[in-house]
Amino acid sequence: LNSIEEHIELARKELAKDLKENGSTKAYYDHHKELIDVDDQEFISSLHLKRIGFYPDEKDEFVIFDFTVDKNATDYMIVVVFDSEISFVRIDIES
Repeated sequence: LNSIEEHIELARKELAKDLKENGSTKAYYDHHKELIDVDDQEFISSLHLKRIGFYPDEKDEFVIFDFTVDKNATDYMIVVVFDSEISFVRIDIES
């Protein structure tokens, strides 16, 4: 927990990379772009961190960051998963 801000920034960097690679983040942006007034360049910084989940018994899904465009406008989240070594695992869209 001492470096949680660094881990949040790491999650945002993975989202930015995924957006450029037309991954799940791009799909999430395309689905929600009418709800937000930002272009894809500003999208990552506009995401709100809704929840951080810690799963100490799960080596492959140790920490999960849930981001949303607007917690009141959508039930969908873009989720960034890291393992117990804080290595990036994947990005998913969840509701």
